[in-house]
Amino acid sequence: MAEEIELKLAVAPEHVERFRRNPILRALKERPASIKRLVSTYYDTPKFELRHKAVALRVRQIGHERIQTIKCQAARGKSRFARQEWERNIEGDRPDLSSLDDPELRRLMSPHSAKGKLAPVFVTDVKREIWPLRLGTSQIECVLDVGEITANGKRAPVCEVELELKSGRPARLFELARRLNAAVPLRIEPASKAERGYSLALGAEPAPRKAEPVRLDSAMSVREALGAITRDCIVHIVGNVDCAHAGKDPEGVHQLRVGLRRLRAAFSVFGDAIPERERRAIAAALRWLQRELGPAREWDVFIDDTLKALSKRVPDAEALKALHAAAEAARAVAYERARRALADRRYTDLLLQLEAWIDGGRARAARGTGPENGKAAADLLDQPVLSFSAEVLRAWHARLLKLGARHRKLDEKEFHKLRIRVKKQRYAIEFFRNLYTDKTARRYIAALKALQDVLGTAHDALVAHALIPQLEENAAGSAERALGQLEGWCHATLRHDRKRLHGLWQAFAKLKPFWKAP
Repeated sequence: MAEEIELKLAVAPEHVERFRRNPILRALKERPASIKRLVSTYYDTPKFELRHKAVALRVRQIGHERIQTIKCQAARGKSRFARQEWERNIEGDRPDLSSLDDPELRRLMSPHSAKGKLAPVFVTDVKREIWPLRLGTSQIECVLDVGEITANGKRAPVCEVELELKSGRPARLFELARRLNAAVPLRIEPASKAERGYSLALGAEPAPRKAEPVRLDSAMSVREALGAITRDCIVHIVGNVDCAHAGKDPEGVHQLRVGLRRLRAAFSVFGDAIPERERRAIAAALRWLQRELGPAREWDVFIDDTLKALSKRVPDAEALKALHAAAEAARAVAYERARRALADRRYTDLLLQLEAWIDGGRARAARGTGPENGKAAADLLDQPVLSFSAEVLRAWHARLLKLGARHRKLDEKEFHKLRIRVKKQRYAIEFFRNLYTDKTARRYIAALKALQDVLGTAHDALVAHALIPQLEENAAGSAERALGQLEGWCHATLRHDRKRLHGLWQAFAKLKPFWKAP
């Protein structure tokens, strides 16, 4: 078994020739590129049992040679670009599982070795160009694949760059990717050819993905927890890009923005352990991306939630229809803005910078301004995460109580600030949740969720009210009556939610903290 660290990047077809002529490749290549045609057939059972285990089995044809490869994800907690791989030459075009000598491989593949149980699912046919590169003391293989995937008579194009670390430091892989992205726009491709092949075979559309629970344990250091949490946030972000880009399911943009907020919350939680200059640079890039995605989410909420609620108050169907048409036109513009941001090389560079920081070990060398107690940030990284989490949650809870105590007197700006603090407190607790088992934790989280819900609906009303001038400018004259009803609905919702907030806050403020320092 071998473990490979491979980074996959999509390149637009119109940029392929520009990529081939990239001076970076010329400067770093150890010898001229080799060119191959690769035809790979992927196999699975009729019920796709290998896919459900995140295992890919293929037989690749290179001239007269047949190579069987089995791939699966590396253990959770390692780089998400790491893969476990078993490879061997075989006779014939079908898989040969008769001589599996690795215990783990036998466990993964049995009971799928029965003759006739495995069948072809899809085929990839690509022209592959390979450049062996050297960056410092690290050797990296740069591959350009151009071709297509076929399944059940359907076709999907393949146009991607793969960077595989052959030897040296993982940070060099991301350094090279950032340099290439600066020269030719690239985009991190979260799905492997196998995943895309299955989607083509099943006719599946890109689907939104919610965050997986973060898995920490009390034996972890702050450094280990920081790596695990930020990596989970990045997986959450990248896993929703295709759905957000497609724009068919509003949950795609929503979950992508949730991933960004979670990552920003993580940088706040661990702020004292991250160099200030680096933290600010990444935070600025995260704010930029969230800002570019914001209008798409605002119009999604307005159309799918606000207009539905308003329809119960507006008997004039023609006015409501005109208002809906104006909102849909604005949503189309907002989604185009979101797509441009996701295609922007700044988005790719942001993720590569984050991945380099985690996988390249920059967190291990972090030096910051130091926490308030005067210890160096490097010392903080080596502390147990349990005591660190208790102190963070205590401090954030105190800040939240101080602001929330004035909830009846908050102006619009402070009201928004309270919503953000409630949300960040919930994210912080979710990061550290499995370090605590007390029932009080469940009550605390439920109370936070109730606060977040009422603050969220109030925020939606504020956003809807802010959209009225744009709707007035673009809607047909028949929408005027609906706009008047919309303004009244916004004010009524805010009054109602402020009243609801009072009771929920009273209950929350009485809860006892569940976190305890060891």
